[in-house]
Amino acid sequence: MKRFITNLKLKYNNITSKFKRRKIKTSIISLFFFLLALLTMKSYIVFAICSFLSIIIGLKSIRKKQILGLIIIILTIILIAINIINTKKTEKTTDPYDSNVLIGSWIYNDSGGTYNFEKNLTYTQYVTNNLEDNFCYGTYKYEYGYETDKGKMLRKDVDFIYYFLILKPKKCIINGNQDTSSESKKEKNMVFAYGYNKGTKSVIINTTTDLYNTLTKKEEK
Repeated sequence: MKRFITNLKLKYNNITSKFKRRKIKTSIISLFFFLLALLTMKSYIVFAICSFLSIIIGLKSIRKKQILGLIIIILTIILIAINIINTKKTEKTTDPYDSNVLIGSWIYNDSGGTYNFEKNLTYTQYVTNNLEDNFCYGTYKYEYGYETDKGKMLRKDVDFIYYFLILKPKKCIINGNQDTSSESKKEKNMVFAYGYNKGTKSVIINTTTDLYNTLTKKEEK
């Protein structure tokens, strides 16, 4: 860390000495680092360094009564505030889990019916614990957060993390026969409320019928 700071100081001194030899005002150097900060907002370390240098050099230019230095300081502070706000917004709209929390087998009724979600984004829904009959399989996709009927985007609360879930059935077997009705092919819009607190069970909600089922995840063997 000390070596990094030393190298940073050397680079800073080299840059400032070059500017001084060319008789460029200190406020212009501050502007240079402000522009670098503006261009590197997504690279937090570089942005922080450039913003810091912009303010420090801007303060030096104020001592030399260079009004541009004061303007650059104000602009840099505004830029820092914007970056902080944008970072917080990104955190709110980014799934807190890197992995797919839906993966696994979830019991949703008293008859042992399950939703099985796989890594390859396929699923099987069994109505009972009989895996030979009364089931549908297909593909699914999900995204972090869902829009309520009132138009509010809901992503997380004190108990749940919410995912908008779309089930696309490919084939359904009902009472030993393949269901060929158009209803069996319809996409199902669901909400998967993942209970991330200990003791809070997850919930799956059908947004069309408003029916919901409390889920119990099967332990992997």
